[in-house]
Order: sequence, then structure tokens, then C-alpha cells
Amino acid sequence: MKWNLLAYNQKLKLLGLTAVIFLFICYQYALKKTWYAYTAYQQNAINAEQSGNFINLFPGLQQQEKKMADLIKNHTADTVNSPKETLAFITSFCKLNKLKLTEYLPMQITENSNFNIATRQISVEGSYTLLLKLLFELENQQFYGRLCSANFKSIEDPYSHKIILTCTLYLQNLILK
Repeated sequence: MKWNLLAYNQKLKLLGLTAVIFLFICYQYALKKTWYAYTAYQQNAINAEQSGNFINLFPGLQQQEKKMADLIKNHTADTVNSPKETLAFITSFCKLNKLKLTEYLPMQITENSNFNIATRQISVEGSYTLLLKLLFELENQQFYGRLCSANFKSIEDPYSHKIILTCTLYLQNLILK
């Protein structure tokens, strides 16, 4: 095929076809690798910027981890001594403050993925202010477990026709698996 013998339309079609083939070859050997390198650079730049943010957050994360570890440590139960100590504290508190311990149910254990949760149900009768004092002691001063709930109920005694206030409280402890 001689170039001079071709018509103008044929030359134009042949040049267009070679231009397309040339662009494809350039893309395969030069532009494609450049495009991949550029996208990798952008991703690395984003990662570097985010890692700078993570470095700034690291001390805060360590502090939060320490708080969580302390919280778990405070609410982890010693399954042998904790129920006896809790019962002894509540009994002595009831004697000192003229409250009546009416119910102390054994632990109910609920299974969880990392911990088992032991829940104790305790019912105490007495005046509202003394019951609140007991709740305050259990929640803030003593570490026999997390006070997760308290339920106040007043019942009229059918014999003496007096109203009796009962507080049922629930203490939870974590048991490591």
C-alpha cells in the first residue's frame, strides 16, 4: 500500500484508525499506570491526614480505656465473698436505721458474650428517707455492685391498716468468663 496512491478519504480513515490504536497503546503503557499511581497517592494522602487526627485522639482514647477498665473492675464480682458481704452490709445498715430486710433472693445470672451479669434482688421495708439513704450508700459509698434499679411500693397492712413502704432494689455485678 503506497501512501501517495491513496485517496484523501482513505488517508483520513487510515490516520483515524492509527490514532485510535496509538491512543490505546499510550493508555495501556503510560496513562493507565499514571492513573493508578495518582489514585494511590490520593488514598495515601487521605490516610496520612486521618492518621494525624488519630494521633491527636490517642491520649483521649487511652483515658477512656482506663475509665472503662476501672468501671469494669469496680463492678466485677467475687462470686464467693460478694453475696455474703452485701448481705452483711445491708443487715447492719437495716439494724442501725430501723429498717426491715424482707427479701434477699439469690443471684440470677444472665449470660453475655464477654461477661456474665449477676443480678441480686433485695427488698427492704421502712421510711422513705431511710430507704433513700440506703440507696445512696449502695450507689455512691459502697461497691457491692451497680444499683441498676429501685422499685418503691406501698402496701396497706390488712391487720393494722398501716401503710408499709417497700423498696425492691437490684444490684448487678459482672462475672468474667
